[in-house]
Amino acid sequence: MHTYKVDDSLKRVKLAVRVGTVADAFTRVYKKNAGAPRYKKEMDSAKEKNGTIDPSIIGANTGLEGDRVKVMTLVDFSKLSPDHREKAKENLQIMYELSGGPDGDASFEFVDSEVDKTDPLSYRITKFFKFES
Repeated sequence: MHTYKVDDSLKRVKLAVRVGTVADAFTRVYKKNAGAPRYKKEMDSAKEKNGTIDPSIIGANTGLEGDRVKVMTLVDFSKLSPDHREKAKENLQIMYELSGGPDGDASFEFVDSEVDKTDPLSYRITKFFKFES
């Protein structure tokens, strides 16, 4: 889990997810408020964006202390030929960007994300963030 620093300002924190793949992709963002028992859906990628989410407000710095965000991306390789499928898996890129906190912009790659490869035709990639002062 990655930590992103927040403060007591009203400046808005934004999240962006950039997915680079020739396969079909879909991203969903969940948020869990501090002390809440479970995550709630916050936003989805638009179909035409292929998993990418443009910078979107997660909340104001002052209200994010202790909150957590889970970003899940499903990449579906089933429409690709077997040769293209393996190449697409090797070349998959996902970049997560947070901005608006006191330390400015932060970027995170998906290499240390949880990757479920149980289904040989898809990957489910999960990245977690927490907000702390």
